[in-house]
Amino acid sequence: MKIKSTKISLLIATLFCCSGLFSQQQIGFYPNMDGGLQKQSSGNVGTVRGPLNWTYVSVTGGGQTRNVTTTGGYGGSRYITVGKSAAATSGNSTTVNTNEVTTTTFSANTLYVMQFTYRANTANAATPDPASFVFISADGTSPTRKSKNITLATPTTWTKFYDTVRTDNITPQATTGTAGINIRTAVPGTAVLVDIDNYVIYPADNQTTGAADITAPDPVTAINTVASPADVSLDWSAPITGIDNGGYVVVRYTTNPTGTDNPLQNAIYAVGDSVINTNIGTVVYVGKNPTALDNLNILTGTTYYYKVYTADKAFNYSTAAR
Repeated sequence: MKIKSTKISLLIATLFCCSGLFSQQQIGFYPNMDGGLQKQSSGNVGTVRGPLNWTYVSVTGGGQTRNVTTTGGYGGSRYITVGKSAAATSGNSTTVNTNEVTTTTFSANTLYVMQFTYRANTANAATPDPASFVFISADGTSPTRKSKNITLATPTTWTKFYDTVRTDNITPQATTGTAGINIRTAVPGTAVLVDIDNYVIYPADNQTTGAADITAPDPVTAINTVASPADVSLDWSAPITGIDNGGYVVVRYTTNPTGTDNPLQNAIYAVGDSVINTNIGTVVYVGKNPTALDNLNILTGTTYYYKVYTADKAFNYSTAAR
């Protein structure tokens, strides 16, 4: 969709200045979870659990790494490095928790897909111990964890990974629940460091096999736009087949985008993030409503091009609607 900002409007828009203020994802099965780490501060995460904070669980031994980096993520800019550095002389693991789910609880006796992208950190020196694990904690504490051992490789580029964890039907589920990952080294003093991004959790469509959702949703239709000097409003029709516990992502370009100018599959974006391919686009909306108001640094007289995507619970992106 091509549009030029020309008309006069006195509308004061607040949607985009505030979108993402309290959480990053906005969409997905647990929309408040900060799976892309865009709300996490640079440096080591802390120990105080909450609705916004990723945290670490203290274990004995030095050399623990749970550090957020603000550039170089897969999709969005941030990612977290988890593991043990070469300085570790005792202890063999590091554990991090996501922020609390808060909007709802995990469901009892449910098989959840734990999905993320990862790569070996540049300081990594060995393959993670297969005793590493992913987990769900019903109330954010260690005693209520349900976990699954995982086998990770040492890819040098971002790689998708998923496994499953089943909750039980005994432990009470709370809105303080978290998910997370434990990275282990087999030999203290040997660095095992894994970069992690786009940590997503959702109930498996097939509660027996637990396969990841790899089917992209259908695209939106009937996009309408109205421009003014200060903003551009957009609306569209939702796909008849629904959004599968996902939502919509709108990307704005100042150059006519090509067919390959699209978000990275399974990546989580926040408003203001760049979508980089042949041309560079800017994410101007992430949400569940089929309407958007773009007032993100709009310049009068500038021609803008928009692409609208449906994204499902696994952050599979539809083809673009323009």
